[in-house]
Amino acid sequence: MNINKEHILNELLVLKTQDGDMKAFSLLVKRWHPALLKQAYRISGNDDAALDIAQDTWQVIAKGIYKLQSPAAFKTWSFRIVSNKAVNWIRNQQKQRAIKNGNNELMLHEDQDEESGDIHLIQVALKELPENSKIILSMFYMDDHSVKEIAQILSLSLGTVKSRLFYARKTLKEKFEKFKR
Repeated sequence: MNINKEHILNELLVLKTQDGDMKAFSLLVKRWHPALLKQAYRISGNDDAALDIAQDTWQVIAKGIYKLQSPAAFKTWSFRIVSNKAVNWIRNQQKQRAIKNGNNELMLHEDQDEESGDIHLIQVALKELPENSKIILSMFYMDDHSVKEIAQILSLSLGTVKSRLFYARKTLKEKFEKFKR
């Protein structure tokens, strides 16, 4: 029952914002900024970048919310924007590193102060996954998005999301097992 009230309130805030109510937009930002910031951080892995990405996302939302046809789609729409911005930030970082290093290799490094044991091995294995696998896994397991929501956010088909989720799990398991030996 509470979930329905939350959905209704979000839709009402979107509708009021579309009517030009800036207080409604402020409330929308207050309600959704932490989730968008969290998503930006999960994808980028960088606190400062996450703040910039979330800010850029709100600028896009402010300009485009008037075109949003379904207020119920706000969550999916906003997460798609933040995810795309974070992925673009990663691509930019990879290009800059490639230019600095004089090659096209992405250099990964481990934090020296990570916990030991299985958690450490999972973190190391996660670092070795391709970006799209990391994103799918974090959205599914950490953000509790459904496969359908992930498909909408990333503009992918359900089958593609299911397939990527399957292969991301499989690859993570294989890497974890390899490190565990």
